[in-house]
Amino acid sequence: MTKCAECDKDFDVSDARDEYRAEWSAADDAGEYDELYEGALCGSCALSQTGSNLNAGQAIMMVNGDMDYDQGHVDRYL
Repeated sequence: MTKCAECDKDFDVSDARDEYRAEWSAADDAGEYDELYEGALCGSCALSQTGSNLNAGQAIMMVNGDMDYDQGHVDRYL
Protein backbone atom coordinates (compact mmCIF):
# COMPACT_ATOMS: atom_id res chain seq x y z
CA MET A 1 0.00 0.00 0.00
CA THR A 2 1.05 3.55 -0.74
CA LYS A 3 -0.02 6.73 1.02
CA CYS A 4 -1.66 9.41 -1.16
CA ALA A 5 0.26 12.68 -1.21
CA GLU A 6 -3.02 14.60 -1.43
CA CYS A 7 -5.46 12.99 1.02
CA ASP A 8 -2.98 10.90 3.05
CA LYS A 9 -5.04 7.69 2.68
CA ASP A 10 -3.50 4.31 1.89
CA PHE A 11 -4.19 3.06 -1.63
CA ASP A 12 -3.10 0.42 -4.11
CA VAL A 13 -1.35 1.97 -7.14
CA SER A 14 -2.77 -0.60 -9.58
CA ASP A 15 -6.30 0.21 -8.35
CA ALA A 16 -5.59 3.93 -8.85
CA ARG A 17 -4.38 3.23 -12.42
CA ASP A 18 -7.53 1.22 -13.18
CA GLU A 19 -9.82 3.90 -11.73
CA TYR A 20 -8.01 6.61 -13.71
CA ARG A 21 -8.15 4.65 -16.98
CA ALA A 22 -11.84 3.90 -16.51
CA GLU A 23 -12.61 7.61 -16.24
CA TRP A 24 -10.18 9.11 -18.74
CA SER A 25 -9.57 6.39 -21.32
CA ALA A 26 -11.45 8.32 -24.04
CA ALA A 27 -9.87 11.70 -23.28
CA ASP A 28 -6.54 11.88 -25.11
CA ASP A 29 -5.60 15.14 -23.42
CA ALA A 30 -5.95 13.66 -19.92
CA GLY A 31 -2.65 11.78 -20.11
CA GLU A 32 -1.79 8.54 -18.37
CA TYR A 33 -1.82 8.03 -14.62
CA ASP A 34 1.84 6.94 -14.44
CA GLU A 35 3.05 9.88 -16.56
CA LEU A 36 1.23 12.43 -14.45
CA TYR A 37 1.22 11.05 -10.91
CA GLU A 38 3.83 8.28 -10.75
CA GLY A 39 1.89 6.51 -8.03
CA ALA A 40 1.79 9.54 -5.74
CA LEU A 41 -2.00 10.08 -5.76
CA CYS A 42 -4.89 7.73 -5.17
CA GLY A 43 -7.38 7.31 -8.01
CA SER A 44 -9.88 9.74 -6.56
CA CYS A 45 -7.32 12.52 -6.04
CA ALA A 46 -5.75 11.88 -9.46
CA LEU A 47 -9.17 12.17 -11.12
CA SER A 48 -9.91 15.37 -9.25
CA GLN A 49 -6.52 16.88 -10.10
CA THR A 50 -6.81 16.02 -13.80
CA GLY A 51 -10.32 17.42 -14.02
CA SER A 52 -9.19 20.62 -12.36
CA ASN A 53 -6.19 20.96 -14.66
CA LEU A 54 -8.31 20.42 -17.77
CA ASN A 55 -10.89 22.97 -16.64
CA ALA A 56 -8.18 25.55 -15.89
CA GLY A 57 -6.66 24.91 -19.31
CA GLN A 58 -10.01 25.44 -21.00
CA ALA A 59 -10.49 28.68 -19.08
CA ILE A 60 -7.09 29.92 -20.26
CA MET A 61 -7.98 29.00 -23.83
CA MET A 62 -11.22 30.99 -23.48
CA VAL A 63 -9.36 34.05 -22.22
CA ASN A 64 -6.89 33.73 -25.10
CA GLY A 65 -9.73 33.50 -27.63
CA ASP A 66 -8.99 29.90 -28.62
CA MET A 67 -12.39 28.63 -27.38
CA ASP A 68 -15.86 30.10 -27.12
CA TYR A 69 -15.86 32.33 -24.03
CA ASP A 70 -17.89 31.29 -20.99
CA GLN A 71 -17.61 33.85 -18.18
CA GLY A 72 -18.93 31.45 -15.55
CA HIS A 73 -16.31 28.83 -16.45
CA VAL A 74 -13.51 31.42 -16.44
CA ASP A 75 -14.63 32.80 -13.07
CA ARG A 76 -14.82 29.33 -11.57
CA TYR A 77 -11.48 27.92 -12.77
CA LEU A 78 -9.17 30.93 -12.91
